[in-house]
Parts: sequence; structure tokens; C-alpha cells
Amino acid sequence: EGDVAFLMTHVGSDVEEGKKKVTENEYTFPVLFDNESAAANLYGISAYPTSIFINAEGHIKAYYIGVMDRDLLQRGIDLIYTAE
Repeated sequence: EGDVAFLMTHVGSDVEEGKKKVTENEYTFPVLFDNESAAANLYGISAYPTSIFINAEGHIKAYYIGVMDRDLLQRGIDLIYTAE
């Protein structure tokens, strides 16, 4: 099993509000700001939060709409390593 990278995309034009949330929640992973919803449109995201699990080859293995708990997060991570 390899490493897992986490990143978050804040969608919307209010970058300052997004940066405030990052600071308040003490996120330690990269946060990208998608001011024009390009990433959201690319992945067909229409509800927030949405989590997408992408393997090393760039294939979407799973996605989840809504707030996740530890078990759901682990299931998504496990799917990254499942053979196609």
C-alpha cells in the first residue's frame, strides 16, 4: 500500500471566507481555491461537501456526498487500492 494524499477544493468566489475556514479548522493539507467552479464542473459536483477518491492512475474509484465519518473515509481509501 502506498501513501494517500488529501487535498481540499474550496468552491466559490469568497476566497477570504475560505481561508478563514481553513485557519479555523486548522487544516494541514493543501487547499485549492476554485473561484470559477472549474474543478466542480469538471467532476460534476453539485452538492457540498463531496469527497472524491482517485487512485494513482487518475481513475475515480469512489465518491461520497455529505459529511463523512472515519469508517466511510477508510472505505474510500481502501477502494483506491482495489484492482480495477
